[in-house]
Amino acid sequence: MDDYTMFASGYGSVESNLSSFLVSRLEDSYACRLPDFPYTRASSSFSAVVQFYAPSSQLDTAEVRHRHFHDTPPWCHYGCDAFESVHHIFARRLAFLAIRRAHGMQLCDEISSLFEGKAAGHVREALE
Repeated sequence: MDDYTMFASGYGSVESNLSSFLVSRLEDSYACRLPDFPYTRASSSFSAVVQFYAPSSQLDTAEVRHRHFHDTPPWCHYGCDAFESVHHIFARRLAFLAIRRAHGMQLCDEISSLFEGKAAGHVREALE
């Protein structure tokens, strides 16, 4: 190897522009390590899609279509007097209340089986 060839342990010979190599190494060393996104641990593919698209307003709700395209009113398609937002559909919509409660009870049962019945009554009361 020549005396003027740059060598970095762990990377070998630096064959590209030295300044860009140093900048990239500094960026890597000071880069903030972001946590995993929540959808990487989702329990189903539907849940992953919702968690992925909801924060960026990419789920096709009436509110989003009204804001972006102005081709539909922002009101709920089910006849509610509310904007059809992601929160309204998944958390507030009364038509899906039974489904949310059923899944909540299923979750309670699974948690109580993990705790062998300890505090199961308190968790069930909180979910009802």
